[in-house]
Amino acid sequence: MLRPALLLAVLAFVLPVHAADKLPGLYGSDTREVVAPDSWPWNAIGRVNRAGYRNGGLCTGTLVSPRHVLTAAHCFYDAGAKRWSKPDEVFFLPGYRGGEALAQAKVATIDIAPGYRPDLGKPDFVSDWAVLT
Repeated sequence: MLRPALLLAVLAFVLPVHAADKLPGLYGSDTREVVAPDSWPWNAIGRVNRAGYRNGGLCTGTLVSPRHVLTAAHCFYDAGAKRWSKPDEVFFLPGYRGGEALAQAKVATIDIAPGYRPDLGKPDFVSDWAVLT
């Protein structure tokens, strides 16, 4: 299992970048460029597919080690069925773009952040994270 300090460091790096993103109301000129998902660092980002949900279900995840993916905890709770995803229902697709991925990995374990409570009915940004192995 990854150390909490490492996870906090990764979150501290990722969250400010996400908050600075101008979407959905881009102002001024749009200088975004399409990137190749098979080159570093973009190949560490991928799609988390979840089977067994009425709506299918997908989220985004990022490799934080060769075997660990950091993603959101809320991705694995099906409120309608009141159940958590099982690892054998989850796959990670690194470098995903346009229906293609560099690889597909089965998930062995889903470690939800301590204290995450999907039943509270309000966003819990502090503990809304999970690590997939």
